Amino acid sequence: GVVGGIFAYGSAQVMRGGTVGAPATNAGGEPGNAFGLLGVWGCKVQYTKDIQLEGGIYKMTVPTYCAKGASKVTNLTGVIVGSTEYYSETQSFTEGAWTAQTIEFALPQAATVTLSLGYKSLGSGSGANPHLFIDAIEIEKTADPAAALAQYKENALAEINELPVGDGLFYYTGTSVEAAKA
Repeated sequence: GVVGGIFAYGSAQVMRGGTVGAPATNAGGEPGNAFGLLGVWGCKVQYTKDIQLEGGIYKMTVPTYCAKGASKVTNLTGVIVGSTEYYSETQSFTEGAWTAQTIEFALPQAATVTLSLGYKSLGSGSGANPHLFIDAIEIEKTADPAAALAQYKENALAEINELPVGDGLFYYTGTSVEAAKA
């Protein structure tokens, strides 16, 4: 089975099968609400939402609180771009602690992407699987694709200029490095 819903911080509400609810505050110490989810017995709990993003390199941060359960899971929190899935590498959570899940992805051009929150249980019940609460998701554009490509090219050319010549791996061919770069 699966459970998902909105829970107030510090409330007495608990997920079905659970004995603990959301933490008193979010990771920043603020009151409000969190999205809670729980998957058990091999089920998948996954909530998705399509959004439009411009081209760029992105970092998504998902603050996640584990109220109970530290079993390993298959993480489904991240972004789906076409048929490519970029999910958090976090497989288990620490009870009573916030984990900042991070997912990095690139879009060569503007696109509709699917945000995904969730996980697939690996077969145990509600006592062992994580009771997760998520709040304050951030999606930060860290670079423009053209600028990132230009920086990558500049770094690669700088490394080429530093390679030793005639060490048995590279031999001087009579062409200058500047002519080879052109």
